[in-house]
Amino acid sequence: GTFDSKYEALCAIQLKGLEKRGVIKNLKFQVPFELVPKTVHNGKSIRATKYVLDFLFDEKRGDTWQKVAADAKGFRTQVYIIKMKFFIYKYGHEYEFREM
Repeated sequence: GTFDSKYEALCAIQLKGLEKRGVIKNLKFQVPFELVPKTVHNGKSIRATKYVLDFLFDEKRGDTWQKVAADAKGFRTQVYIIKMKFFIYKYGHEYEFREM
């Protein structure tokens, strides 16, 4: 797969290593989540707002597994910060959000 940055590629290698050792499982890359559904306003269609997470995986916590949504961020843009807040608001009950 291709990654947005060298940093993201390094994070992916690190996570693949953890998956091999059984620390994490179900590692997925570039997973889109809908933050705001498609809508119509004043007769105009407005596209859905999505947030594409760099990594999704399950992390071993004692006898259980915690769902983790992780983003490799070298630089935190305003758009990223807003989308991350929406993600935590909408999906935070299911996923632990982590910046790498």
